[in-house]
Amino acid sequence: MRLIQPIVGSFERLASRIPQLATVYAKPYQTVVQNELDLARVEPGQTVLNIGCGAVPFTAIHTAVLSGASVIAVDCHEPSTVLARRCVEQLGLADSIKILCVPGQSLPELEFDCALVALQAEPKQEILHRLQQLAQKPTPVLFRQPSTEFQQHYDLLDVHHLPHKWVTQPMKTFDRSVAVWVGGAYEQSA
Repeated sequence: MRLIQPIVGSFERLASRIPQLATVYAKPYQTVVQNELDLARVEPGQTVLNIGCGAVPFTAIHTAVLSGASVIAVDCHEPSTVLARRCVEQLGLADSIKILCVPGQSLPELEFDCALVALQAEPKQEILHRLQQLAQKPTPVLFRQPSTEFQQHYDLLDVHHLPHKWVTQPMKTFDRSVAVWVGGAYEQSA
């Protein structure tokens, strides 16, 4: 039984209403996001897709602030997206971050230069398939992979058969972010 995801979701909805709590909660993820941006070589002016943003869209916020990229952040839970929009507006980042309520595997047609997929996002294989359909050029898609002791709590993406690179992460629940390239020649070689 997966308990972590509903607990995290409830905590994030609470934290989104208390800015100080949201700030403390998001702080450890700054290094995580910077590691992912470096691995994907995200540059100012690019568009980053964040799948599974939650009520406190810290990945989207750190991405916009650290890289200068525009962010499209999505989540399938309507109450979370309402709170995420409010959070982004309160931080004055509404021009840089757009929040959508849509499941990752059902994304509408959109263009992006990189995608960051949250640890809680699922189903990961279907999300990857949809991103492969949308990618117009070789594009990095980063998945946070759970640590061994937490694998039973999250949907896993099998990357062994895909071309990929990874970066270690300083977190308890996930120890690495794996970049899988989709689109163009990368997708054909997978």
